[in-house]
Amino acid sequence: MSNNVKRRLKLWLRPTKKKVILLVIIVALLAAAGSILSKASKQAAASAAADEPAYRSVVLQKDSMADSITVTGTVASADVANVTTQQTQTVKTISVQVGDTVKKGDVICTLDTADLEKELARKQESLATDQSTAQRNYESAQESLATAQEKYQTAYQNYATAAADLEAKRSAYLPAENSIKTYLDAYNAALTAEQNAGIALNSNTQIVAAQAAVEAAQAAVTAAQGGGSQQGSVENGAGNMPSLQNSDALAQAQAQLAAAQQQLAQAQAQAADLAKAYNDAVAARQAAENSLKSAKTNCNYEALFTAYSNADQAFSTAKQSYEAAKQQVDTAEQQLQTAKDQLDNDTVLETVEQLQEQIEDCTIRATEDGTITSLNATVGSSASTAGGTPLATIQNTGALKVSVNIDENDIQQMKVGQRAIIRSDSTGDKEISGTLTQLSVTTSENGFPAEVSVDDADSGLLIGVSTKVEFVLSETEGVYSVPYDAVETNDSGEEVIYVRDGNDWKELPVTTGMETSYYIEIESDELQDGMEVRVPVGSSGDASMSIEEMMSGGMIQGEVVIEGPAEGGGPAGGPDGGRGQQGGGAVMAAPVG
Repeated sequence: MSNNVKRRLKLWLRPTKKKVILLVIIVALLAAAGSILSKASKQAAASAAADEPAYRSVVLQKDSMADSITVTGTVASADVANVTTQQTQTVKTISVQVGDTVKKGDVICTLDTADLEKELARKQESLATDQSTAQRNYESAQESLATAQEKYQTAYQNYATAAADLEAKRSAYLPAENSIKTYLDAYNAALTAEQNAGIALNSNTQIVAAQAAVEAAQAAVTAAQGGGSQQGSVENGAGNMPSLQNSDALAQAQAQLAAAQQQLAQAQAQAADLAKAYNDAVAARQAAENSLKSAKTNCNYEALFTAYSNADQAFSTAKQSYEAAKQQVDTAEQQLQTAKDQLDNDTVLETVEQLQEQIEDCTIRATEDGTITSLNATVGSSASTAGGTPLATIQNTGALKVSVNIDENDIQQMKVGQRAIIRSDSTGDKEISGTLTQLSVTTSENGFPAEVSVDDADSGLLIGVSTKVEFVLSETEGVYSVPYDAVETNDSGEEVIYVRDGNDWKELPVTTGMETSYYIEIESDELQDGMEVRVPVGSSGDASMSIEEMMSGGMIQGEVVIEGPAEGGGPAGGPDGGRGQQGGGAVMAAPVG
């Protein structure tokens, strides 16, 4: 078996679900058709010598070569928007139908707003009344604030003037006050000394007590003198005996009187000292007072003090007026803000705005550019989408994706970000660039679900159409490649191709490289652009591709089909892969592509 046949079989025998099913069908068909084939083989063998297989040729040209996997898919929008609403009014009009293309903001349908508009009219009338009252209150508050501000400015000027005058009077008064401070201190000290001397003088009770003691002792002496004679007479009358006791009492009283009189003399002397001290203090105070008065007169103290005091009183009055005016301004500002809040934030105004928004929301608009793919709104029905059913569904045709399934045998070769080529009957021969954006790690009945984003916003693809998606696994630039069947094995076991040499074919050894589903890379120093390479048709290595298939898309740019016996002998790529003998009569078809 030739190497190209082995390669084709190797690729074909890759286990996939589809191929397994196909092989089962083929085995069944072969079993049923065995007898038919045995009979037909005899007829085929009889006519083989007369009917040599056709061959085709390809013209070598360096190009890119890619290994890829192709799957089928369906186009869908990558950006799907469901049109919903919170309104419960009934649908009044519908402006679109399924299949229409819309722009963001286009009207989808309108809702019945009759009840909302009636309520809005009532609220607007009430709002007008409230706003009129609020406007008057606001204007009045503005006037009050202006008046308060004028008074404030006047009070402030008076306050500032009083403060400046006070400071001037203080500056004139303080030097005079400092100049008499010594005299004032001396006067205060003398006054204190006078007060203390007066207190000491007034609190001296010793002379009074001593005077009382003298008077008591004198009374005792008098009593002793007079009372003793009478008592003696009595006693003498009784017994004519003199009383020695009365004489002792008189002597004792007289001694007490002498002592009291001495204490009185001492107290009188002390009182005279205290009186003198008081008189001296009074004289000192008077002298200090006179000095103070002279000092005040000399520096005009009284006038300066009076001016300072008057300025201080005027300042206090101006300050109180200023603070009162400032409070009036603050109050007026608060009243103005309250009036403004009433004017701007009226609850009726909020209700009006809400109703206006509701009415505006009753015009249901498209939220995205795209195509209407479903429409659930019907005239007369409720517009509410609380049940989960949207009024309409919009799919963006400018942001498309293709949903595909990757075979389990190919999934390991795939990764997000992989480049893809998208083809569709609806776009003809156009190749559309795509990118693998999602790849599921969980298989389904049909393989691993995946999504391919369409890179071109103007691809021409339509939502719902079928496509072929080719994932490029690897790519090489600037190489020669030929169909598998073009590479054969000579008698020496070398891989060779046959290139045009005049009317004959010349064997050229090559080294093979990268392989795809139908093509293989070849290398040789002798390869050149424009070489015509022979490709057998109908050989075992080309069993998967008929002439009709090649003509309909199985061939590449530059390929030609040559009908008739293969030049050079028997069927090229036969069981032994060897070259045959020269034949003739070949007819070359026009280049395909």
